[in-house]
Formats: sequence, C-alpha cells, structure tokens
Amino acid sequence: MVRGWASSPSMARSVAVLAVALLLVACETAVPVEAKGKGSKGKRKTHLGGVDKEYYKLRDECTGGCTGGSDVQKENCVLLCVSPECYEKIYGSDPLEEGELDTTRGRLFRTCVRTKDKRKATQQEL
Repeated sequence: MVRGWASSPSMARSVAVLAVALLLVACETAVPVEAKGKGSKGKRKTHLGGVDKEYYKLRDECTGGCTGGSDVQKENCVLLCVSPECYEKIYGSDPLEEGELDTTRGRLFRTCVRTKDKRKATQQEL
C-alpha cells in the first residue's frame, strides 16, 4: 500500500495552515481597485446654476440685515427680504413657527424666486 504525501493528519494540518498563510499574504499585498460609480450617483452636486447663485447671493445680503430674535424670526426676515412677493404668496398667511421645518414651502419659495428672476431677466432682454 502506497501512502500519499498528505496521508498523515499532522501533514494535512501543516498543508492547510500553509495554504491559509499564503492566502493571507496574497490578500495583504493585493492592490485595491476602486469601483467606478454610475454617473453622478452618490456625488454631491457642486455646480449651482446662475439663478441659484443669485438666490443664495440675495440670501447672504439679506442675512446681514436680519439680526436679533430667534433663528425662525431671522429666517422669516431673510425670506421677506429676498422676495416680499414670494414671501406673501408662500408664507404670508402662515409664517414659519418655532421648531418648524417646512421643506415643501422652502422649495416652493425658491421656485417662486427663480421664476420671478427669470421673468425679470427676460423683460430686461426685450
């Protein structure tokens, strides 16, 4: 009867340990490859359109004039300063209250300001 090279339990254990050690070394020395994402998914948008720049520029200008009071009072002041027309249309009958976070009305307000600015720009071109 001919015995194989790994027929003894101690020899088989040694081969298994050696294989695991080689696998660990191979994993340690492997160069990681970064996965490429599809399109701009997961990336933060860093480019603001011209209209958005104007909106945030107006906000910055108005923020300096709205001091004192609570954060909500300052925010109402800034929104009123940015566009009294849009403020009346969106928040006039129900201004922001303490602790309220209304993203829907915020989006509507920004859309109103953008639309107003686009109309103003179109009229200036004529």
